[in-house]
Amino acid sequence: MLIFRDEIESTYEKVDETVRTIINKCKNIPELDDKSLLFKLSLILRELLNNSVEHGNKFDQDKNIVCEVRFINSVIEITVIDEGEGIEIDVDLMLQESPSTEVNHRNRGFKILKKMDFELMIAGNKITAKYKIPQNE
Repeated sequence: MLIFRDEIESTYEKVDETVRTIINKCKNIPELDDKSLLFKLSLILRELLNNSVEHGNKFDQDKNIVCEVRFINSVIEITVIDEGEGIEIDVDLMLQESPSTEVNHRNRGFKILKKMDFELMIAGNKITAKYKIPQNE
């Protein structure tokens, strides 16, 4: 089921508005209307969208971000596409602990996603995060 799909401006204000819209739509789906789950979704959505504003589109308000959220077979799938150059990165390597404080700081958002049990796929300027809802949530 498609929960949300839109193209938004590359601003933190639009990110905030978009996240609130998505969370409100999720509240209308019984399987997703859980405070802990909604908090997790809000945090992850903000991290992914803010990353696109800052790193992908480099705060260029003339560039947009596509955000799509789906719920299929107990899996939430969030896809974010920006107009940046994209990155090619080994997600597993990126998530490893590094002695460099700078490397750890720059990858903080991805590490948060992983600690919250999201599966990540990155291809150029597109990132997809998937989360399987445990039966007890």
